[in-house]
Amino acid sequence: MGADTGYLVNNGTSFLMALAFTDHGPQARVFLDYSNTEDRTDPNYLKATQRFSAKNWRTVAWTDHQIDKQEVDTKTVRG
Repeated sequence: MGADTGYLVNNGTSFLMALAFTDHGPQARVFLDYSNTEDRTDPNYLKATQRFSAKNWRTVAWTDHQIDKQEVDTKTVRG
């Protein structure tokens, strides 16, 4: 592939993570970039692309306090 044509991209990653090791511990942002549907007529078809363009990434919780703050629900499973 030359500079005039670029590189063809047929598939991409579905999960992105940007991670920084700081003096206050790791800080990361993540994004799951594929939309929920392959149907181009569905109103949600572009939702993930729009979130990505808006830089609407999710912050990763590292500490117990951060995890507790983001907790939505818990379930205990015993086998």
